[in-house]
Amino acid sequence: MNTYRNRLLWMILLWMPYLAFAQDSLAPQISGLTGNDSLSAQLVRKMEKLTADMNQINSVLLRGLDTTEISENLPGIRGTLQKLKQNLYDKEIHLNLRSLSAERVIVHQSLSQLTEWQKTLEKFTANLLQLRGNVVRDVNDSLFRQLKADTAIYHLYQLQFQEQRTRWQTMTGAYAVQSGNLSRLLHNVGEAIMDGTDVLDEINFRIRNIKRSMLSKTEPFLWEKSGKEPINFWQSLWRSFDPNIRLIRYYLRDNWEPAAWILLLAGGCFWWIRRSLFKIKKQQLPGLLEPVLYLRRGPELCCLLVFLTLTPFVSSSPPAVYIEFLWAGMLLVATALAWSDWSERYRRYWILVVLLFICFGYDNLLPVITKGERWWMLILSGLAVFTAWQLYQEVRVSSKSYPVFQNEVIIFFGIANVLSFLLNILGRFTLAKVLSNSAAIALAHALSFYLLVEILIEAVYLWLEANKNSAIGNYIQFSHIRSKLRRILVFVGVLFWLTAFVWSLNMMDSVIELMTGFMNTTRHIGNVDFTFGSILIFIAVLWIAVQLANLISFVFSGREPQIGVSGKNRIGSWMLLIRLLILSVGFFLAMGAAGIPLDKLAIIIGALGLGIGFGLQNIVNNLVSGVILAFEKPMDVGDVIEIGQHSGRVKEIGIRASKIATADGADIIVPNGDFISQRLINWTHSNTFRRIEIVIGVAYGTDLDKAEKIVQQKLLEAKDILAQPAPSIIWSEMSASSVNMRVLFWTNEFDQWVSLRSTMLKVLYKALEENEIEIPYAQQDLHIRSIDENVLRNITK
Repeated sequence: MNTYRNRLLWMILLWMPYLAFAQDSLAPQISGLTGNDSLSAQLVRKMEKLTADMNQINSVLLRGLDTTEISENLPGIRGTLQKLKQNLYDKEIHLNLRSLSAERVIVHQSLSQLTEWQKTLEKFTANLLQLRGNVVRDVNDSLFRQLKADTAIYHLYQLQFQEQRTRWQTMTGAYAVQSGNLSRLLHNVGEAIMDGTDVLDEINFRIRNIKRSMLSKTEPFLWEKSGKEPINFWQSLWRSFDPNIRLIRYYLRDNWEPAAWILLLAGGCFWWIRRSLFKIKKQQLPGLLEPVLYLRRGPELCCLLVFLTLTPFVSSSPPAVYIEFLWAGMLLVATALAWSDWSERYRRYWILVVLLFICFGYDNLLPVITKGERWWMLILSGLAVFTAWQLYQEVRVSSKSYPVFQNEVIIFFGIANVLSFLLNILGRFTLAKVLSNSAAIALAHALSFYLLVEILIEAVYLWLEANKNSAIGNYIQFSHIRSKLRRILVFVGVLFWLTAFVWSLNMMDSVIELMTGFMNTTRHIGNVDFTFGSILIFIAVLWIAVQLANLISFVFSGREPQIGVSGKNRIGSWMLLIRLLILSVGFFLAMGAAGIPLDKLAIIIGALGLGIGFGLQNIVNNLVSGVILAFEKPMDVGDVIEIGQHSGRVKEIGIRASKIATADGADIIVPNGDFISQRLINWTHSNTFRRIEIVIGVAYGTDLDKAEKIVQQKLLEAKDILAQPAPSIIWSEMSASSVNMRVLFWTNEFDQWVSLRSTMLKVLYKALEENEIEIPYAQQDLHIRSIDENVLRNITK
């Protein structure tokens, strides 16, 4: 602190002569330039800003951008692109569809990496330019030019100016070096991107040409002599192995994340399945695991099947060899899971299916077409037709042992290979290879997705059984959701099956391009512009919202309330509000996703108003009544109500109508408007109490006090009768043959009041009978004034 004070004192002493000397001459200039502020204070701030900006850019230049990866890998990528370009234009190399597709994957990978490098270089260069611009603006500030006229202050800061000038020169040199390196790298990366784009355009052009010429003759007839081949079939098999392995490695180097995530998911599922099976086995109820077949048979195989089947669908532009490798493993795992379900004959011929899948898949990866390959494919196609016929015969004999669609898929497999056999002979070899490989993939995926559907259904069952004591497990009933869950999973499985089949036909890009063009083309109706894509998105989002609302309602209303089963479904009573919320959010999300401006909502509301005016009053009335029921809650799901001539337990409160389950087992659908407009009697709205009345008549001359005392004693002894409110006995009337008493008592179990009334009626009758109290029955005296003599004679006989 003392050192700081001494320095400050010396600075003041050094400044005092200058300030005294320049006070009169500088005052007008400073006043004119800066107003209230002094020129020295401005100068200090400008110098601080210049120093900060110089430090910032020097720090960035000192750290620099690590371009080692770019400098080392860029020549290799440019060399790869150059080699691919040479292969494209080499007349001695005849590239087929798969080899072109493999080269396209490599180019895509290269362009992705180059684009990432380009963005990194451009971002760093833009940052340097911005920092340099800040320093240039500081140096060219007008205040520094004005100081040249003020020699006193200029000489005072001369050392600082010289220091900044030195730093400026150092920074300028470093900036020139960095800028030059970045410019060269950007230039080289840009050239590589242009080369890659050219190669990609050429590959796409050739792929389109091959696809267009698939139906035409691309090879000579099988019996004709072909030209000289650069390599034979066996050389083609051997030479294709290493490039395909390198292609898998090259692809996974930058695209390993999807496979890793799916593998992690499969591992988590395996742990959860083992844990759930252990929890259920601890209950020592073997019958609980009877619906679980595949998860008990091999949980590790089930999780591996999920990984091998789904990984290609979540990967970005995977090469064919990568997909074929995963799906070959998928077929092996699926075969192991379903093996014990098949007959001995079916197993024997299914082994041929597995071998055909591997052969077709590997042959589809060969880079060139040879005569030997065509003969090999002819033999494989014939063997596939024979295998399909044998499998068809076996499934037809015992169809119940196999999935319902198994015969159809086998027939498709056989027909496709018959066509492949003929097309190969007629010179349409490219199409023949595609058909055989696609048929094998279709058959393999039919088995795989069938198993996945069953595995997912079993997983849901395991989850519910293992957590049946939890809150959500009490509401979700597997028997109720199984059929709907199966339909949803089958639908999703069919979509995935179609996707795999389209990919195997090499038509994925064409289908996507065709669908994208059709969906995104702008249409006009009057002044309204729209696309089918926006309409499809709107319908899809709204459909998902509706299905989600229905699914939530279905799941949480699993235990249907019936007469004789007590208890309210408190979750079910909120279902209407939740469904309305989901539908409202889904509607607005659908509009936003489809790109429909919200101001168009006024047009929709106007159209709805017109519809209401023409005849939708009842529908709107019921919808509004449903909202009123949701907020006022005059009844909950599970309440016993009476409305009009109907009575029963509330089963569901819907948006437009509600369901009442009667004691006869019928479901009555009542519009919500009736609950608002008519008198509603709710027996269980606030509690489940019910008053029970029994009318008993005793004969004239009976000791009424004694009879009342007997009845009162039996009421007190009954355990199901509430003590409060206390039972009461009222002598109500003297009828023609008896004196009637009303026996009134309460129960807190509304659903048991009928059985309790029956029980007490028997108890009271026996008690009165044991105490010799007569319960008369209605009787009438008949007085005969006259009778026919013949009738009287017949009676007396």
